[in-house]
Amino acid sequence: MKKLVAVLTAFSLALGCIVFAACAPKRSGEDIAAQSVTLDKTQLSLAVGESTTLTATVFPEDAADKTVTWSSSDEDIATVEGGTVTALAEGSATVTASCGSVFAECAITVTPAYGPVTAQEWTAAFDFGTLDNFSLIAHMISEAEGLDLDLIEYTAADGRERLVSYASGEIVAYSEKMDETSEYAYMTYLQDGGPWIVGGGNTSAYEEFVSGVVANVLGPVIAGYETFANGYDEAQGCYTGSLTMDGQAVDAVLRFAQGRLRSVGLYSEVGNYDMSFEFTFVYGGQSVQLPDERLTQEEWAAAFDFDACDNFQLTFIRGAAQEFVYITADGRAYMNGNPNGTFVNLYAQKTADGKWDIYESDSGAAWEQTRTQDRSLYVSDSGVKPLADALAAAFSGFTYDEEDLVYRGEATVEGTVSAFVVSVVGGRVVQVDWTQEGVPCSLSLQYGGQEVNFPFDTE
Repeated sequence: MKKLVAVLTAFSLALGCIVFAACAPKRSGEDIAAQSVTLDKTQLSLAVGESTTLTATVFPEDAADKTVTWSSSDEDIATVEGGTVTALAEGSATVTASCGSVFAECAITVTPAYGPVTAQEWTAAFDFGTLDNFSLIAHMISEAEGLDLDLIEYTAADGRERLVSYASGEIVAYSEKMDETSEYAYMTYLQDGGPWIVGGGNTSAYEEFVSGVVANVLGPVIAGYETFANGYDEAQGCYTGSLTMDGQAVDAVLRFAQGRLRSVGLYSEVGNYDMSFEFTFVYGGQSVQLPDERLTQEEWAAAFDFDACDNFQLTFIRGAAQEFVYITADGRAYMNGNPNGTFVNLYAQKTADGKWDIYESDSGAAWEQTRTQDRSLYVSDSGVKPLADALAAAFSGFTYDEEDLVYRGEATVEGTVSAFVVSVVGGRVVQVDWTQEGVPCSLSLQYGGQEVNFPFDTE
């Protein structure tokens, strides 16, 4: 009997605890913090002047404090108040909704508010030479000629310009506007596959390289406001129309925003105009840094390791004559000239085990494999390696000339001390100039675009 009473007593106590727990008041919301925040949109695109509202949800639902604080990473681009985002200027910003220590973000892209322009605004919008802090990209496509490239990339900012032109090879140019006390209006830096050419002048990079392209390609558009005036498409935000260029019909599409030209497209598929041109313009937020080719000691040493380069050409000029040329590409090499006082005409093929099979020919005679060696033609036959090694080791003896964008210094080559001028572009040596036995000498170097074709089948 006592045992039964004990069991009933224990059961009653357990049941009482359960009832007490069930009837106890729930924990107050004061202790429940927000665990996460979500937004109904994580990406948003607005035109300048447009607004929209974001909705933030805080979890869990019974969090004590669900107050959301809104902020914008760039209030010049977009503002936010109570979740309502207003686009102010073209660009990008991030809107953040925060609750306590948790937050969610929405990426905002603000696009131009396209609209029509007056005849006066149309003409002024094409006056690019007077603009600062803007960029222009001219893109050309011609399926018939297999072309699809940026014809011009141009940026102007804070009295400086940068231009990359592909119209006739790849030309990179910078110009800097000088003050009134200078002899020249502009200082120009030009690079066309070789060293930087630095000089003063009275012509900007825009006038020298861009204005002609704009006049030739966009001339009929600039003068054609009346052609487009009645062709504005409100839904697409653009002017459309057709022009005649060199007797061919060309379709044109133009967009303006806040009175500024944003894009021009010219399209034709017939005759001489089997191509299209697309011009795009961006205003504000630009910067131009003048070229600076300074290297670290390690980068300098690597730049003189010519034997590590493939698809590469080295030309040695002594006086006014070409002493020799050395080309390597895709595991083959060719050398022709008089590098060490003896004329050579050599081809080399790299083998599977890393050696080189050397083929020679004298004065049109049949080609013959004369040797197999561990070293490349550059190392064994050019005579350049001692010079390159001496320069690689002499970094501390060189100073960088900020005005001419070259290194100047001395190096000892096989017991002779000489003064050298080393031109570097993009971390690579493109030219070395010095005087040897009273005769001016230079190494000219090119990277990429090389080919070595054997005059016979070596297989």
